[in-house]
Amino acid sequence: MFKLQAKLTIALVLLLAALVAGGVLGYRIGTPDVQEESLTSQYILSAIQDQGFLVSQSYVYRGQVQIDKSTGSKFKDFFFGQEIIARGDVKVASGVDVASITQEDVTVTDDGITVRIPATKIFSTELLGAIEVENTQGVIKRVLDNEDGYNEALAALKSEAQAAAAAPELVLDANESAVRELTRLLQMIDVTKEVSVLVDG
Repeated sequence: MFKLQAKLTIALVLLLAALVAGGVLGYRIGTPDVQEESLTSQYILSAIQDQGFLVSQSYVYRGQVQIDKSTGSKFKDFFFGQEIIARGDVKVASGVDVASITQEDVTVTDDGITVRIPATKIFSTELLGAIEVENTQGVIKRVLDNEDGYNEALAALKSEAQAAAAAPELVLDANESAVRELTRLLQMIDVTKEVSVLVDG
């Protein structure tokens, strides 16, 4: 009787061991062999790219432009000359195109996360409010080729605003702001790791 119980116990133990071994083997076969770092990098990249275009700075340009279409002759200018003076406020938004970041730009270690991002660039330029336009035209031009000068004034103001927003100190501020924003995002993803965001260029 004792031998029978011992045999049954041994058989039961062997059966359980076989079931456990089969389960472990099946799990390993059914699970893809992917490094944890790769999965984490892809997860981080997806979280970053979900932000779309990251606007890190909005700069408002308040200025005046002058468009001089003089002929060089006072006599001709009296008939055909034109001078446009325009004033207005233009907002220039700069930021990082996070869609251009790839998985190669993301490095994950046991202790930290490092992400390389492109330098900020201008995302949009838009007029705030109305443009005040002073348009002086020669007498013949005013009759035969009259124009209010609005489109040229708007284009000139936007061009001046973009040039002002490209000043080195403003670009530096925009880059630093982008680093802060992405650092904050990455720290929310994993509070245990040290985060480093580097700007190319």
